[in-house]
Amino acid sequence: MPTHIQIGDTAPRAQYTANGTQTVFPYPFAIFLVSDLEVYLADALQSSGYAVSGAGADAGGNVTFAAAPASGAVVTLRRRLAIRRTTDFQDNGLFRAKVINDELDYQTAAIQQVADDVTLALKRSPTAIGTVDLTVPEPAAGCALKWNAAADGLVNSAGDADAVLTQAQAAATAAAADRDIVAADKATVATDKAAAAVSAGNAAASEANAAASAARLSGTSATSIAIGTGSQVFSTQSGKFFDAGAWLLIVSAANPANFMQGQVTSYNGTGLTVNVTETGGSGTHADWTIRVSGTRGATGATGAQGPQGPAGTGDLLSTNNLSDVASAAAARTNLGLAIGSDVQAFDAATAKTNQPQSFTKSQHAAPVAVTSSGGHIALDLSLSNVFTHTMTENTVLDNPTGMTAGRAVHLIVTQHASSPKTMAFGGYWKFAGGTAPALTAANGAVDVLSFLVEGATRISLTALKDTK
Repeated sequence: MPTHIQIGDTAPRAQYTANGTQTVFPYPFAIFLVSDLEVYLADALQSSGYAVSGAGADAGGNVTFAAAPASGAVVTLRRRLAIRRTTDFQDNGLFRAKVINDELDYQTAAIQQVADDVTLALKRSPTAIGTVDLTVPEPAAGCALKWNAAADGLVNSAGDADAVLTQAQAAATAAAADRDIVAADKATVATDKAAAAVSAGNAAASEANAAASAARLSGTSATSIAIGTGSQVFSTQSGKFFDAGAWLLIVSAANPANFMQGQVTSYNGTGLTVNVTETGGSGTHADWTIRVSGTRGATGATGAQGPQGPAGTGDLLSTNNLSDVASAAAARTNLGLAIGSDVQAFDAATAKTNQPQSFTKSQHAAPVAVTSSGGHIALDLSLSNVFTHTMTENTVLDNPTGMTAGRAVHLIVTQHASSPKTMAFGGYWKFAGGTAPALTAANGAVDVLSFLVEGATRISLTALKDTK
């Protein structure tokens, strides 16, 4: 039995394609030391993350990775020896077979290594005729290697090979375009007819696109909102050009004199929030037409007064100040002013909005029940001075609409019957000491939230908790 490594006729390099689970990869050639084996993943030489077994064995051994290489990664195992002698024989010294065999094995392995390197090198065919110089010239940016004029050596090309290729491709493209022009000229009449049909189709498509775009410039809303400045929230259609920052003109369909204008602060799905800065008219409306607009311009100067018209003629003269009306009742009827329906009859007991009043009967506002949606409660203060709400979810009392400075309002909150909920508040709400009150956390508890509207963005609130 031999006591030394036997170097067989085996290439000192093995390659595998990893499958993502395999961790053990054999190498079918002998190595003397573990350090004689190089391990690559793709083109990267590895220095850790694996173990080598089988050093000193004729048939080779295994490389075991701590973690399986990624699927598709190329694993390369190759023997790499220092090209050197491992022994030195002395004159008249001992000549041991194992020593000479080990030396010859090492040299044979080194020769195999060189032979394997040669397979990876640029070389000529064994049947090539003549001798040439395969020395590679110094690198030159953008240049390609080519044979010289005598075909006996390698030189750099005079220009950038990629640029030449690009020019050639451009020339080919231009030539193909010229051929296409010639072919198009031969079919001019047919092409013109087809172009006319396409143009007609494009015009129709453009008209449809223009109509679709125009439709996205406007929308409608049935949200009941009182005309006023500040943040106003509308429910409208989705897919409109109501992007944040866009200016919108919001007009009542019944009377364009009732309008609001402002800038979009948010638009998500069907929810639209506008910071209103200009208004016209008054009242609460639910027939809004919403259009994209520019900013509202400054009011122009007042024009000159027109000439006075000619004096009227007929039964009624302006100089008589209607004193020549024969029958006031008949005149009201002819004008469509029926007392009780079109005009209010005089009543000394009728309350007036700009005078102090002494009431002899009780006055009250009908309570309005409100619900939460998506964790939010939206109050329209123009509807009543008393609101009720039964908690069904943790919710936020949003900044209300219909705010008028001086308005006093009460919100009666009944806690959930079996699972108490919480309430948070929008940015307009203010509290004693700056701390929002917490709802009574008892099943069915009743809290009364009373608040006063101080201005466009400020509401002071107090809480009467757990009334029994």
